[in-house]
Amino acid sequence: MKNVIIALAVFLFTSAAQASTTIKKFVSLDDTVASNLCVVAAEDGYKKAVVHAKQYGKNYITTMTCNGKSIKRFSKSFEMKEVTSKEVLVVPANNSIESNLCALAVRDGLKSVISTTDIDVSQTICNGQQIAHFVRRYSNS
Repeated sequence: MKNVIIALAVFLFTSAAQASTTIKKFVSLDDTVASNLCVVAAEDGYKKAVVHAKQYGKNYITTMTCNGKSIKRFSKSFEMKEVTSKEVLVVPANNSIESNLCALAVRDGLKSVISTTDIDVSQTICNGQQIAHFVRRYSNS
């Protein structure tokens, strides 16, 4: 029984690893120009498909569809999206007033901290940076 459980666990682990590394492969069902252009659009993008389609006429690509969508919309559905934003969690390094002010300013905004304290916040240094620069750099909004 123990061997069966171990074998099943190994199988599930390798299956999950394979599934996570699967790369999409586009295949045309027939050898028509339209099907081939759809494959080019999905793999290389709309601009490459336009270049490839120019040999068949100017309006050819504007009138065709791929899986019921315009070729432009079809190609966009397969584009890799670049992640450009990231969230940063800023926590106070210690219990000092300055450390707490820095974290609070990133979370709630510098204006909010200035309005709720009597300390001259503009002179506060956070990780070697002026607080205003620190807040701009690490604010998630």
